[in-house]
Amino acid sequence: MNSNWKRNLMVIAVVVAASGVVASAQQMQDVKMNASIPFAFSISSGATLAPGNYTITRHGNVWRFTSEDYSETAPVVNYVALKDQAGQIPSLTFACAREHCQVRAIHAGSDVLGAQLPAPKLSKSDQDELAVVSVKLLARN
Repeated sequence: MNSNWKRNLMVIAVVVAASGVVASAQQMQDVKMNASIPFAFSISSGATLAPGNYTITRHGNVWRFTSEDYSETAPVVNYVALKDQAGQIPSLTFACAREHCQVRAIHAGSDVLGAQLPAPKLSKSDQDELAVVSVKLLARN
């Protein structure tokens, strides 16, 4: 009787672990989306990117913005995985103060993990003028 209990517990543990791996693999699938960003922006403390059309991809754990207009690319290095709510529309969220906008989040949709980037350091006057801007992402094959 005691060995059956242990065996059943082991089987349950294996099933739970396997289901977590499957769920994780589904959420870490490669992602490719397009966005038309009408203003200059930066990613974390990296270089400023020009307005234009971008392909936003995730391969494994690496997100990347690639300009379709200038052939520039910039990786997203510092982020935390972001699980959106069911029905979330894919979009980019920017924090804009004065004339500077910085990517704050990549919302990849309800079935895919996105990314939340660190908040920019702002002066008191910039905090008073902070605006949150959203740009729609379109799925790309």
